[in-house]
Formats: sequence, structure tokens, C-alpha cells
Amino acid sequence: MQYRADVDGLRAFAVVAVILNHLPGQYLPSGFLGVDIFFVISGFVVTASLFGTQPDNFRQFYSNFLARRIRRLWPALTVCVALTSVILLIFDPFPKASIFTGIASLFGLANVNLFYAEIDYFAASSKFNAFTHTWSLGVEEQFYLVFPIIFWFFTRSAKSGTRILKRILTILSLISLSSFALYYSSNQPAAYFLMPMRIWELGVGSLVFIMSATTREVTSQKVSAVGPPYLMVVLLACFFVPKEHAVLATILVVTTTALLLVRQPGTPTHRLLSVAPILYVGKISYSLYLYHWPIVSLAPLLLPEEWRISGLYIVTLLLLSTFSYHLIETPLRKRSWSKGGGVDIAIGFGMSALLGVTVYISMIMLESQRIEEYATAYPPPFLPLMGSGLPYDPNCVADNLNRPFTPEKFDLCTVAPRSGSGMPTLWLEGDSHAGHLQGLIHELHSGLGMGIHLIETPGMEFPFSSPDRIFFGRQIIHDKILENAKPGDVIAVSRLYFQPPELIAFQPDINRWVAEVSLLGSILRKRELTLVVIGPAPAFSFEDIRACNVNDLNSCSVSRATLETKVAQILEKLHRVTLEQENVFVFDTFSNVCPKIDGKCYSNRNGTFIYRDRHHLNSFGAKLLAPSFVDFLRASGVLVRDN
Repeated sequence: MQYRADVDGLRAFAVVAVILNHLPGQYLPSGFLGVDIFFVISGFVVTASLFGTQPDNFRQFYSNFLARRIRRLWPALTVCVALTSVILLIFDPFPKASIFTGIASLFGLANVNLFYAEIDYFAASSKFNAFTHTWSLGVEEQFYLVFPIIFWFFTRSAKSGTRILKRILTILSLISLSSFALYYSSNQPAAYFLMPMRIWELGVGSLVFIMSATTREVTSQKVSAVGPPYLMVVLLACFFVPKEHAVLATILVVTTTALLLVRQPGTPTHRLLSVAPILYVGKISYSLYLYHWPIVSLAPLLLPEEWRISGLYIVTLLLLSTFSYHLIETPLRKRSWSKGGGVDIAIGFGMSALLGVTVYISMIMLESQRIEEYATAYPPPFLPLMGSGLPYDPNCVADNLNRPFTPEKFDLCTVAPRSGSGMPTLWLEGDSHAGHLQGLIHELHSGLGMGIHLIETPGMEFPFSSPDRIFFGRQIIHDKILENAKPGDVIAVSRLYFQPPELIAFQPDINRWVAEVSLLGSILRKRELTLVVIGPAPAFSFEDIRACNVNDLNSCSVSRATLETKVAQILEKLHRVTLEQENVFVFDTFSNVCPKIDGKCYSNRNGTFIYRDRHHLNSFGAKLLAPSFVDFLRASGVLVRDN
């Protein structure tokens, strides 16, 4: 295929959309759809590349293709990973998630790594993973491994191979599109990160080239005349579509990009896409894409808040991308590294392995040196389990994904009252906002000898607010609690009360949930059990605790007044239940974490963070609640001094 300037022009619009979406101002709400444009272009260009080869055998065909892809992608990627990793190891107190994703990206597996991180409720914020954006490279690289095999088999082994290839691509694309649409609502990480759900976009690009190459010129011109410059207007409009309509917007972007790829020279759109400045941005788009996210991600670790501005990000990005394109990407792409494609592949993977091992060993060595340095500032999110010493997650976490409830979990996550203490057991149920109180209940056992139990069900509150919210694993846990609870024991429930990510509006099921709490209290009263409802803790606006300065009390602080009104409304709803059920009591977490002192709520105490993220306490923060919680239990009559 001859060089097409308009393709680079499309790349320019795609990468600018992605960058504008990721800058602090998030100027394009759906600018992330630029990645989908890249997918279509990749399918188009790769198919053109395969049609333009005349190899003698499959081995030569396949190895030469992969070698070209490695020379195109690996040099700039490895330098980006190396530079970013150095900064992470120096400045990021918790670089592990980023480093693992960066190493995975060197082998085309970043999307798989991120998929498993995303379904992990306790994963670090994706914004503070400096290699989150490399997921799209993983999708493309996995496509590059599979598609040439399909291409060779059908185009070289059959007389009507091209026609069969079109049919195969059409079928695969339709299946992939259906899976993407289906999973986007039920399992968004799978729809977003995994190649089978994205292959339809690359397939559309492939089909566009095949049909353009095999269709008569007159027909192609008719297709290219569809919706003259308005196609660009449609494409740009997609970047402003609300995220709630992401599936439809994705389909529209892919369709529009496909039609734009059919366009003929001389049209207004072609001339626009071929303007010199746009063309240059398109040429350096790969380097722009590689470096834009590390700049955005690392800035909070390197710069004070007043310096985190889009203008500075853009200048830095242009300098790095220009350097990468002219001194790394272009020279190494245009020359052969060896006499054979197989050797080029070995060099690429060998360098990746060497870099990956070096970065990993460096991380382990630095981690061991920094344990004491960071232990005070960053207490662990969770403590090891009492008795077994096993990690809290996944042993005391149950969900519908990779952490199912098993009978062993119940015993593992239950600690009996200390012998002779005469203490009751506190059975804690709920979502991650029950889980973040683990430090509190550990202190209750260590200090008073209370029995404790906690199995967290992430994203699933208890009691269930409606039939469609029932998680049977949680129901089994609750039933076993009732089997084991003794008169005088305490059932405690906690949940997320506000809608993420803003954490301002109430969860839509709050009123129904409060009614279920009242019903639960009535049931527990008949068993002589007390129900304690844990109220909401303060929620902050920072995106990651690493963006806060532990030595500055005001860093990441929020006005108490901005939170107090909403929290008071929740507490009022809960206190109504206490009037209906005499065995129900409400613990005011907010007032204990954020007392009325100077009108602010703080995420740290005396050089130690008490939060693990913007709305979850860490083990130390939860432990600090113990004295006030014990006083609360005594004031409620649950505990008496003799205990």
C-alpha cells in the first residue's frame, strides 16, 4: 500500500482526543474513543502490509511480519518503560502495580495484567499506574500473533481465499462486537481490556482494506462520497458523548473511521487530514501516546499541586515525543537489526526480558530498603489474619469472580472470644466499608478479648436492598453467623453510602436498605442479638493517597461543612430505625474520624496516613476508632464495665 497521509491525519485526531481526555481538565469526556480509532487503523494498515508481501513459505511470512511489528513498536516502548520505571522506583512509595504492568507491556500482556488488577477490588488506582495506557498495545500485539495465521491459511490455501477471509472476519467481528456489548454492562473490565472483545474493531479495519482492494474503483468512489466532510464532524462529536453511552459511541466511532479510511484523495476531508501540522502529530502519535500517560500519572508524585497544569504537561510531552520519534522510533524501525526476521524477534524479546528482570530486581532491592521508611507514613490497608497469619485478601473476601465463598473461609475469618473474658462476639458484615474496619475489630480482640468475625463482600452491601442485589455467598455467610451467634452477641453492618466516583449523591437504594436494616433488627431482637449500624466515614477528593503529603496536615484535607450535611442526612435516616427497634444502635464514624476542631477533615495523623484511598480507612485509621467504639458499645449497654 502506498503511503496515505490521511491515515496519519486520523492518528493525529485519535491521539489528541486521548490526551485531552486524560489531562487534568478532562476536556473531552469520551476522548478515550481515540484508542478505538487506533484499533481500526491498525487493522487496516496491518492487512495492507500482509497483502503486500510475497514470501516463499509460512515461516518466512510470519517471522518477517512479527519482526516488522517489533521494530515498529518495541524500541520506543522499551525506552519509555525504562525511563518511567526509574522515576517510579525513586519517587513512588508503592511502584509494584505500575512495574508489573510495565513489564507485562514488554511482552504484549499489559491488558491481561490490568484485567486481573481491575477485578481486584483492592487494586491501586488505575490513574496512578503509570502503564495503564499500554493495555491497547497488548490488544494489538495479541491480534498480530493470531491474524497473520488466519490470513495465510485462507489467502494461500484456497482459490477464493480473499472472499473466505472476508466471511471469516465478518463472523469473528460480529461475535466480538456482540460480546463487547454484552460484557460492557456485566463485566466491563473484560469488555474493555481483553482482545476477543476488541477484535471486531481491528476486524473492521481489515475488512475496509480488503473491500477497498477488491472493489472496483467506481464503487469505491461511490462509497467514499458518503457524507463528505460531515464524517469528521460526526467523529469529533463522538468525543463529547457522555460515558453512559460508551457502547453506542464506540460503534459510531468505528463505523465513521471505517468510512473515512475509504475516502479518496482530493476530498475536503482528505485535504484536512493531510495538513502539515496535523500530519506531523500523526507521525509522532505513537510516542505521544506512550509518554502522555506516564506524565499525567507521575505528576502528582513529582510536582506540587499548583504546578499540575495541562500546559506544562503538553510541553513536556512534546519534548519527549519528538526525541523518541526522531532518535529512537524512526531510526530503529527503518533498519534491519539482523539478516533474518527470527533474529530480530529474538533481539526484541531478549531486550524485553533483560529490562524486565532488571526493573523487577531493582524494585525488590529498593522495597526491602524502604520498609522502615514507609512503614510509619503508609500503614498497611489490612492486617494478617489472627491465628493463621494469612493475608486478609483473598482469604476473608468473597465475590462472584475469583474469590468465591468457601466453608473454610468462615472458620478462618472468625476468632472466638478470649477464654475467660466473658466477652461477646462482634460479627461484621457488608461491603468494602465493612472490610476497612478490620483494624478496629482486631483491636477489640487484642484489647478486650471480644470475639470477631469479618468476611467482606466487595460491592455488595448487607442486608440486601432488593432481590436483584442478592449475593448468595453473603446470604450463606449470614446464615452461618446466625447459627453460631449467641445471645448478647453483636451483628454490625457497614456499607458505602454515597455514589462513586464523586461520593456526593446518596446511593439510590439507601431508603430501601434502611428499611431492610429495620427488618433485620426485628429478626435479631428475637434472637437476643444487638444490631450496630456503622455510619459513613469522611470521603476525600484526592485520587490516590500518594498524591498527598503526609508531613502537611492540610494536604488533601477537605472542609468538614461540605461533608457534614450529607452525612447528617444519612445518620438521621438510621436513627429513625433506632426508634423502631430497641436493639439497633448507630455508630457515628464521621464525628470520630473528623471531630469538630478546626472545620477540616484530615487523611493523616501526626505523620501517618489513616486512609488507604479516598474513602477507605487503612488498618491504622480503623484501629484509632477502637476507644470511641468501645465507649459507644458501653453507652449502648452492649458491654458493661465488668466485661
